[in-house]
Amino acid sequence: MNEMSSPMVTTDPKQATNKMFAPPHEVAPNLLLHASWSNTYTLRTDAGLLLIDPGQTRHSQSVYTAVRDWSHAPLHTVVYTHGHIDHAFGLRAFLDAGESPQIIAQENCPRRFQRYHLTNGLNTFINRRQFGYRTFVFPDQFDWPTLTFRETFMQVLGNLEVYYHAAKGETDDHCYIWMPALSYLFTGDLIVWASPNCGNPQKVQRYPLEWTEALERMASLGAEWLFPGHGLVVYGKEAVRTLLIETAQYLHVIINQVLTRMNAGQTPEEIFHAVEPDPELSTRSYLQATYDHPKFIVRNLLRQWGGWWNGNAADLLPAPMSDQALEIANLAGGVSALVQYGRTILQRGNAIMASHLAEWATIAAPMDRDAQAFKRDVYARRLEESTALMAQGIFRAAMNDAREVLGEEPIMPSRGQ
Repeated sequence: MNEMSSPMVTTDPKQATNKMFAPPHEVAPNLLLHASWSNTYTLRTDAGLLLIDPGQTRHSQSVYTAVRDWSHAPLHTVVYTHGHIDHAFGLRAFLDAGESPQIIAQENCPRRFQRYHLTNGLNTFINRRQFGYRTFVFPDQFDWPTLTFRETFMQVLGNLEVYYHAAKGETDDHCYIWMPALSYLFTGDLIVWASPNCGNPQKVQRYPLEWTEALERMASLGAEWLFPGHGLVVYGKEAVRTLLIETAQYLHVIINQVLTRMNAGQTPEEIFHAVEPDPELSTRSYLQATYDHPKFIVRNLLRQWGGWWNGNAADLLPAPMSDQALEIANLAGGVSALVQYGRTILQRGNAIMASHLAEWATIAAPMDRDAQAFKRDVYARRLEESTALMAQGIFRAAMNDAREVLGEEPIMPSRGQ
C-alpha cells in the first residue's frame, strides 16, 4: 500500500475523521503500523527492527504475526513510550518465540510496574468500572526495561540516529522519539486524537503543564511525520506543527484559568464550575472530549497544586455519607419523598441534580427498590447524555450497581467503546 493512500494518514487534521482500527500495513517508508486500541509501530533499520509500543497483552500474537509477515529481520530494540497496559504489555509473543531485544524506557517506567504490582486489585476494579468489562483482570506480568534513561538518550541503529526525550504528560514515565534523518516523530500518548488525557478521575496524578511544554518542544523540531499513540498519522510539516501547537494551546487555556482563579483565592468548587476550554479549539477533530473531559483536567490541576480538600469546611472531617443521606432524607420527609421529588427533577431534564438525589436516597436506604430504580434511571440518562468515555464508564457502573440490587442484568458497553 502506498503510504499516502493509507486510511490511517491525514494531511489535514482539522478536517480528518479519526480512525483507530485498520489492517496492519506500511504507513510510511519502512514503517509498519498495527492499529488496534493503540498504535504499534515497527521500523526497518540496517541494525534490525525497532518496535515502538508493543501494545496490549491480548494483541501480542497479532502484532507478532503482522511484523513477521512483513519482515524477518531480527528484533533489535523495543521502546515503551510509557508504561500503560495498552502500550507496554504486548511483547510476550516475541519473547516466547525466542527473540531477545533490548527494551528502552524512561527511568520511571520500572517504578510504574512496581506500583501496578502493589495495586493490582485496585487497578482491576478501576479498569472494570472505566471500560465496563466486568471480567477484566489487570495483568501482573511485566517485561521489564533493560535500558532506562532520565532526560535524553541517543541510539544509533545502522546509519540512523534515534533520539529519546523524556516528558511528563499522561504519565511521569513518558518519552517521545525523534529521528531527524527521516523526519519521523513518535509522540506516544502526548497525542491521542482527543482532548488530552490528563484528568482521569480514577488514576494517579497527570501533568498538564509539563504536557504543554513537551508539545511545544516537539513542535519546534519541524517533523514531517507524526505518529501518535492512538489515531491517525499526520503527514506534512505545517499539519504536524498545527496539531502540536493547538493541542498545547488547548491545555494552556485551561491551565491559565485555573492558575488565575487559584491565585485569586477562589475555592475548588468555584474554579471547577467556572473554567471552560477554548470554544474554537474544542471543535477540532483531534481535541474532542470523547475520552477524558476538560472538567477532569481542572480537577487534576487543583489536586496537583492545591491538595485534595474541596474548600468546604464541613468536608474536611465529615460525617459519614450514610449519616448525611439519612438526615437529608428525613428533611425531605423520607426516602419515598426524596425519590418522588427526584423523578420530578429528572422529568424536567435535570439529570445532574437528580443524580445527587438518587445517591442520597440509595445511601440512606440501600435496599429500597424504588430508590434503586430511580438511581438506575438517573444514570441511564447521564450515560446517554455523556460523550466522554471516562464519565460514561462511571455512570454505567453506577447504573449497573442499581440493576444488581434490583436483580437485573448489567448493561455492557457497545462494541468499540
